[in-house]
Amino acid sequence: MKTMKRYLSSLFAVVLMMVVAACSNDQYEDSMTVIPKDVKGVVAVRLDNVVNKTGVARSPLMRLALSKMSSAMNADVETKVNALIADPSLSGIDFTRPAYVFAANDKLFGLTMKVEDVSLFDELMGTLVKLEVCSKVKKSDGYQWSNLADGSARLVYNDNTLLIVTT
Repeated sequence: MKTMKRYLSSLFAVVLMMVVAACSNDQYEDSMTVIPKDVKGVVAVRLDNVVNKTGVARSPLMRLALSKMSSAMNADVETKVNALIADPSLSGIDFTRPAYVFAANDKLFGLTMKVEDVSLFDELMGTLVKLEVCSKVKKSDGYQWSNLADGSARLVYNDNTLLIVTT
């Protein structure tokens, strides 16, 4: 059961990152301000192009992953996940902006994106907590944060920005 939960957590994290990073545009603003100044590199990623060009959203592997995830969810959570996959804007992320991936060293990597609607993103985080993909969201100093269940990454966000860093 733990292996299946870890597999589903990792799989859902990958799917979440793909969905959350589905679209972008060449604007910087808030997402760039959370990237440390001493990073080795920053890449602006147009994941909408990656998803469209590779067809990953329509791939048999993606359908298999979603069917495996569906079997582990209750009906309410499954409905929310399916709605999110059908309309990624329900995640609360601004898909008119690029996602920025950065590397600070050999072990610290991050992803930052613009939050468009924090209430929708709070709903998404609630769903991830129900799926036991993330720990309960905590608040401090104007930010909200959660850890992936396996401890591999931390998600930190406010009304404007989402930052995901490896731990």
